[in-house]
Amino acid sequence: MPVLLVFLVKLVVTVLLSAAVWFTIRYRTRLQSLVETREGLIIALLLVALRVVPFVAVFLVLNETPRGDIPFFYWKADLAHQGKLVYRDFWSFHSPLFSYLLALPVFLWNSPKVIVALMGVGEAICVWVTYRFYRRADPRGAFWKSVVYLLLPAPLIICLLGGQEDIWLWGFGVWAVMASRGGRDAFRVGMVLALALLTLKVTFVLIVFPLFFLLRDKVRFTGALLAVGVPALAVCYFVFGWLFLMPVQHADLPFSPNFVSILRPFTFGWLERVPLKYLNWFGMALTISVASLAGWRFRDKPLDRVLPALWVVTFGTFMLVQPSAMAYYLFLILIVLVFELTDLTNTRQVALLLLVNLLVIVQPFVYVYLGQPQFNRFSALTDSWNGLEYALEVAFVACVTTYVGRAWQRLEKI
Repeated sequence: MPVLLVFLVKLVVTVLLSAAVWFTIRYRTRLQSLVETREGLIIALLLVALRVVPFVAVFLVLNETPRGDIPFFYWKADLAHQGKLVYRDFWSFHSPLFSYLLALPVFLWNSPKVIVALMGVGEAICVWVTYRFYRRADPRGAFWKSVVYLLLPAPLIICLLGGQEDIWLWGFGVWAVMASRGGRDAFRVGMVLALALLTLKVTFVLIVFPLFFLLRDKVRFTGALLAVGVPALAVCYFVFGWLFLMPVQHADLPFSPNFVSILRPFTFGWLERVPLKYLNWFGMALTISVASLAGWRFRDKPLDRVLPALWVVTFGTFMLVQPSAMAYYLFLILIVLVFELTDLTNTRQVALLLLVNLLVIVQPFVYVYLGQPQFNRFSALTDSWNGLEYALEVAFVACVTTYVGRAWQRLEKI
């Protein structure tokens, strides 16, 4: 199917699902009597209708070839399936165990389509765990927010067609809280985080810093990280040498939207002369500083109450200040935006959620369609397509900035 036609289908799906979200929120009071005592069944049916059925229709009936990151993921999974060594025999920007995790379903079905299915299973688990996490305090609200999340167009398109696994990071985060009895067992928190660092991507290390300041038993938390991390690093160095640092090299590529991409025209070419690695290190230092400040500032509050908003502050800041951050990183925080920062009775908050869903679908397409431009001077924006892309970047950055600010306010109120 031609790329432009795929994009148009995405737009149609976005409009239809956004209308479904709006209808569901507006009439949820009337629908409540129909779903009473059937919440788990309805969530399961929505997962089938909005994840399994589209998968079957797109990849089995229409026999479409997976796009996005899926071909790269399958390439890694197939090599891992053959017994090849990550970093040494093939390159990867993920943690050492990730390629081998991808390889597991390849033993059952050697096709890129099985990677899409794996991403869907991972998302479904994260949705279910998040629902159970929030159900303790607000059963009815947790159910309707689960429904809203599953109806949103962005998760469907990002996961099913884009093959993004970023929501898995949140799954590990909420697992750490639940496995540690709300954060009371710092050793278990550290063990789960260490496992996530070995399994997913190095980006996950960002949440370690605020949690260090937030948790009271820092010795047990650090001990768990070291108990897993030191032997793992030793093995990686013994097997791969310095090649195990390959995941950090992904940051050597500029993307958008972020503060750097929208500020480029205002620097009149100065940012173009600054090596990207310096901007990335500055962005990383700023992210860690903001996240650590939040962890220290709210250190007296319970982890199970603080983690969701702290997650948005940490990874939202990362999305804003890292010049290698892209729009699809929204999948890191999107489910938290729904459950933690969206009041379904607040029209403006619902509209913001639908707007950021639209932007995360439209902006990446326009950006890639135009050849991934970097606007270092205002003269580049005189072209109408470039102007549209820049406007989309500014709008997306404004939405993420709004959410980071609201997450901080949420932390203040806990």
